[in-house]
Amino acid sequence: MNSEYVEIIVESYWHSGRGKRSTICVRPIAGELYPQNLDVACSRTIREGYPVGTRFRARVKLTNREGSGDYLRAHNNEIEPL
Repeated sequence: MNSEYVEIIVESYWHSGRGKRSTICVRPIAGELYPQNLDVACSRTIREGYPVGTRFRARVKLTNREGSGDYLRAHNNEIEPL
């Protein structure tokens, strides 16, 4: 698994399924290095502080939490709205 941070464009979106803490989530945009089915872990301030659909520039790395599968983690303080 790659442990390097890379810069990608992500967007917030409504998630209506079960198993999520927040109904507003963040994912890579279509055509980025990572697929859209990977959520980006970032602060609630980012997820809820901007309108749904806002795009952000973020430095992320692929991470795996045992039992939860792959997800992307945004580097601290390196996610900003476009």
